Parts: sequence; structure tokens; C-alpha cells
Amino acid sequence: MGERLDRESIDAHLHHLRTIVQELSRKGPVTPQQLQASTERLWFVAYGLQIAAQNAIDVALRIVVSLSGEAPDDYRAALEGLGRLHVMDEESAARIAPMAGLRNILVHGYLRLDVDRLADALSHLGDLTEFARGIEAFLAANPKI
Repeated sequence: MGERLDRESIDAHLHHLRTIVQELSRKGPVTPQQLQASTERLWFVAYGLQIAAQNAIDVALRIVVSLSGEAPDDYRAALEGLGRLHVMDEESAARIAPMAGLRNILVHGYLRLDVDRLADALSHLGDLTEFARGIEAFLAANPKI
């Protein structure tokens, strides 16, 4: 086992994640055409998803390193590692893992923003909420970690 978990930091990340999901949800489902038509909405969604993904990744990295003692090869492996380490079920981990790729695209600005992918990501905000609940349940069940 690696270092002890910084629960205060994880709690802060999860709180921030929930706040972002709530704000993104308030915008409601949007179509790619609506994103294309409004630069303000597009930037809001892109930045919100980027920060939400980064919070989930940061939580995953902290937990995976703490439990395994090893740093994952990449962000996707960190998210998938939560399933392998039984922090959450593997199916939930697999659903959240693509957020790593979306985060990379948004941060590094690969080509242009894919409005179809952004609109699709917005339709899966529940996966981020489930992620937060799963992490909280794991931490509550394992107070000594």
C-alpha cells in the first residue's frame, strides 16, 4: 500500500465535481448545433467538462497511488484502476474512463472542439455523479485508508 489518502483533498475535489455537474446540468441537454451556434455556451460546456474530468482524474490518481503504491501509466489507467482495485465496480470505472481522453482533447486543443462529443458527454453527467457517490461510499466503508 502507498501513502495515506488525503481525504480533505478528495472531499474538495468531489465537492467541486458535484458543483460543476450541477451547473452543466442546469444548461440542460444541448445539441451539437446549439453548441456550434453559441460560442459562450460552447466554451462554458468545454471548460466545465474539462474541469469535471480533471477533478475525477485527480481523485482517481490519489486513490490508485495510495492503494497500489504505483502511479498509473496515464489518466485513463487511473480511472480504470478504480475498478481493478474494487473502489468501484469495473463497469462504472469503464464508463468514466473516456473522460480522460476528453480531458486531453480539451486541454491540448487537438484540432477543434468536437461538438458532437461534447453534447454526448453532457448526456452522461450522471456517470460523474455516480463516480462521486461511489468514491464516497468506498471511503465511508474504509475509514482507515
